[in-house]
Amino acid sequence: MRQPLPLLGLFIVMGYLLLALVGQTLAPYSYTDQHFADTLQPPSAQYWFGTDQFGRDVFSRVIVGSRTIMVVATTSTLLGLFMGGLIGIFAGYIGGWWDEVLMRATDVMLAFPALLLAMLIITTLGSDLIYLIFTIAIVFAPGNARVIRSEVLNIKAMAYIEAAHAIGSPTRYIMIRHILPNLSGVLVVEGSIYFGYAIFAAAGLGFLGLGVQPPSPDWGLQVNDGRNFLLTAPWITLFPALAISSLTVAINLLADSLEIRN
Repeated sequence: MRQPLPLLGLFIVMGYLLLALVGQTLAPYSYTDQHFADTLQPPSAQYWFGTDQFGRDVFSRVIVGSRTIMVVATTSTLLGLFMGGLIGIFAGYIGGWWDEVLMRATDVMLAFPALLLAMLIITTLGSDLIYLIFTIAIVFAPGNARVIRSEVLNIKAMAYIEAAHAIGSPTRYIMIRHILPNLSGVLVVEGSIYFGYAIFAAAGLGFLGLGVQPPSPDWGLQVNDGRNFLLTAPWITLFPALAISSLTVAINLLADSLEIRN
């Protein structure tokens, strides 16, 4: 409560989470309904965010689109943390040639720009929702693995790890019982940071037409749909872009707070 900016970020994130859960029931129109008599209508009492080139209510599409972005960002972040954490713990604790092989593989992936790597993967696998989630997770896993490995190396040198070795504790037991719980702070901070990245990546891929396909109300796809009408109907692009930026900023405010606390 003494940190107003992270608290504001928390309220914004919780608001979008609520929209993701019940937004479809709150939307005044179906996100697929086309009102051809009301195409490109500006914001009004009837259409709060105006309508797009097909007469669809932008407000309803932004609300319902929050579900897609939250599902993709949440699941890809958790999956990326799992994959990166597994690689980082194994490489940092086991060491030796396993460490060399795994870290060189992550170096190769980190050498590619994140968006370029995501485009390469998703054009190979396809643009289904499940492939989009796996793509974002794979892109962010190497960086997470690097951070986790570095922390594991510090924990590995602690006295209680040496004591566990001395009493003959199995390697798997030490990693699960002693190392993993001490990574919780780092995992929370990394998760909050990558959650913001995942939102941006999902929206960016949607804008490029590589994310969720029409008629899904994906925010990135909505921004792309409205770019040809920026001069005549800027609200088509403005409101989904504001949704992307406000959610990303809110996540970053929370991440900064958690990083300082950690």
